[in-house]
Amino acid sequence: MAWVRLIHRIEGESGVNTVTSIKEKKAASTSARAYILLRLAKGDPQLVAQSLRHKLGVLMADPLEGPPDVIVVVEAPGRQELADLTVRALSSVENMIESVRLLPIYC
Repeated sequence: MAWVRLIHRIEGESGVNTVTSIKEKKAASTSARAYILLRLAKGDPQLVAQSLRHKLGVLMADPLEGPPDVIVVVEAPGRQELADLTVRALSSVENMIESVRLLPIYC
């Protein structure tokens, strides 16, 4: 089983992120994960990434120096839930012209 480290950050008055707490938990070995690369026709990749971070199942969403414009990591307990969460999260993205979904092979 893998261990996942969760780091909670807050933005201080100086605009610098500071670590407020660190927690560790065991990651479920049966969880499924997808790495998704998004290409946008127009729009701000930072706003898209920020919006996706609040979607259920999204572990990470970061803008990239394009293309692709945004990378998203989605995780769920199983493959079917992963597919459902991925479709729900991506359906909210306007001006997306392409998505590449990468599923890791678990050994």
